[in-house]
Amino acid sequence: MHKVIPSVRVYGKSVNQSINLSIKRSVRLYHPTAFRGRGVAPTISNHSIKPSIKSFDSQSVLLNDALTNQSIKPERKALLVNDLGALARQYDRWSVNLPNVKPFYAVKCNPDTQLLGALHHHGAGFDVASAAEMAAVIKLGAKPEDIIFANPIKSIVDLQYAAKVGVRKMTFDNADELYKIKEYFPNALCVLRLLPDDSGSLMKFGSKFGAPAEHVKPLLKLAQELDLSVIGTSFHIGSGCYDTESYAKAIALCRSVFDTAAELGMPRFTLLDLGGGYPGNPAMNQDSADGVPAFEKFATVIRTALADHFPARSHGDVSIIGEPGRYMATAFSTLFVYVQGKREQPVAAGSKRRFLYYVNDGVYGSFNCIMFDHAKPAPKLASKFLNEKLTEDGLLQTAERMAVAQPQLMGARGLHSSAAREECLGTHFGPTCDSMDVIVTDYPMEELFVGDWLAFENMGAYTSAAASQFNGMPLPDVVYGRSKKP
Repeated sequence: MHKVIPSVRVYGKSVNQSINLSIKRSVRLYHPTAFRGRGVAPTISNHSIKPSIKSFDSQSVLLNDALTNQSIKPERKALLVNDLGALARQYDRWSVNLPNVKPFYAVKCNPDTQLLGALHHHGAGFDVASAAEMAAVIKLGAKPEDIIFANPIKSIVDLQYAAKVGVRKMTFDNADELYKIKEYFPNALCVLRLLPDDSGSLMKFGSKFGAPAEHVKPLLKLAQELDLSVIGTSFHIGSGCYDTESYAKAIALCRSVFDTAAELGMPRFTLLDLGGGYPGNPAMNQDSADGVPAFEKFATVIRTALADHFPARSHGDVSIIGEPGRYMATAFSTLFVYVQGKREQPVAAGSKRRFLYYVNDGVYGSFNCIMFDHAKPAPKLASKFLNEKLTEDGLLQTAERMAVAQPQLMGARGLHSSAAREECLGTHFGPTCDSMDVIVTDYPMEELFVGDWLAFENMGAYTSAAASQFNGMPLPDVVYGRSKKP
């Protein structure tokens, strides 16, 4: 059933936008201006509202503008700033590094409607895991052939919905799923999900999905007996991958299964799905702080493996897709939270001062990524963060940085002592009454004050998608913009 999000203001007039989302939140769209310089707003579908989204010369200007507007509101809710320019840059980066691999965005990572619409505009397909995700992208104009139902274990009702709307590509990794597909969607185009070596990843998916090597031939034979169409293979090397060679080994595994299918006399496979696991760090050619290799390093290994095992001269009919989630969504969102409480802890003489801070978003909200995604968010004082970004863009002279710090972004005591804030250790709690609602523990940074705002970069992946309103705590407000450069 469709739920209605709060009204969206467009040119001063209120309109209601009904979208298929399970989470309600307050949304503000910056408008009007061109879409990536083309002079028109992105067309998402004939059935959705298409307000223009304002462009900014740089991300620093977008973030500064958004938080300044938020900070003067009496509610002082947390704020997610979603940047469609950052999304476009990641998409272009993919196209340059993996030109022969079509991205099928993993909707579960962040199902934000504007994000999905922009990816559809760019030409992406979609990896969905449920009927609800299917319906969301179809509503935005995605064609059934540009969707893969990549959940190896599907509910019967979702399988029936896929048959109804014509989403034929779907994964499987066991015999029971084949029998289910035969009964409820015999015209499906089946993709065998393999079990790759995911030992080089922080989050290993092989414990849940993927057919081991000894099951491959029996499954292919069963598909033949059931007269089901198998069109190719897929895999997932896991998330948080540190080993670029994981893709090379998985692509070689797919090559062997293509050969096995040919030996069994099956129709020639025409789809190779490289799955997900691509890093979300938006900095080109730069490894992340925790050692995850840059996307470009993964892409180099993938291109080489494809040339070795699926050369275009003999496999030009094989369509190659990937299922990036965090790669596309990570840099899409920047989160700002408000310090609404503070308590000093006793420490031994000569030790650094220790504080407990209480902010208005936590692990039941946007920071669920700490629990579910092994994320390690890094707080920054928002006024300092914004002034540094503006200075990097040449929009502020270094000497002016603290002079122009917006007073509304800093607590009164913080503003008066901002020039020489003492470095302390801080444990940051979310707003709920659960003592496990902790964002960082004994984190070293300058002393904070009630009324300060904190910034968290790269908060677009596996954050808002699973956020709740536990304890009655509100979700962050959301605003959109489009930056022309990082």
